Amino acid sequence: MHVNNKDNGLLKESKPGKEPWESGSEKAKTLKIEDFGTHEEVLDGKIGDRLEANKKPSKETTSEQTAFEKPSYIGHIKEKFVLLAVLMEEYEFTKENYDKLFPNGKVKTPLGYVKLGEHQFEKLKTKERMELLGALKQTLADPIIVFSSGVAEIYTKSFIEDEKTKAVLSVVITKEGEKISISTHRRDLSNVLNKIKKDNILYEKDIVQKDDRVHTSWK
Repeated sequence: MHVNNKDNGLLKESKPGKEPWESGSEKAKTLKIEDFGTHEEVLDGKIGDRLEANKKPSKETTSEQTAFEKPSYIGHIKEKFVLLAVLMEEYEFTKENYDKLFPNGKVKTPLGYVKLGEHQFEKLKTKERMELLGALKQTLADPIIVFSSGVAEIYTKSFIEDEKTKAVLSVVITKEGEKISISTHRRDLSNVLNKIKKDNILYEKDIVQKDDRVHTSWK
């Protein structure tokens, strides 16, 4: 399958199953930070839209078996996602609540402050992801795994939805020395596990066992 993008020239063809922000994709081979466009475009979230528009669908698998048959380290990561999965915090989708969750448009993460690209609130609405307002804050402020795709940092956190473990990820780029979250998505847990490797993990949340209770801490 061929994807043409004459306007930005970032992607001509990519292999199925690769996210646009992955280093293994054809797009990432030619993508540089300056290719994200002007500073205003990044803050407007237009780059997140371009990444989403250029994303090719993954091949269907019969089950999550493929992802979970990876080496034992990934099995350990899977167990951590399952063990640390939480409910999404629910907030009424209002600009007031958004501003309270992200004072000055920023949030503190284990890897430093991340700025929310301008119009992220509007994007959640236009992309029909209003229910992810609380999850966006949870994922950035308290991720389970942060890994590098080669062109972006991917913050990931697991949530319990309909008695199943699902993942939310936030794509964070660095522009002019500032980390900026440009898009947030739901993903199947197997999809996230397929992209994690031991040598691309930037942060992993610790689990501390005390008195038969599970405690977590930043590493």
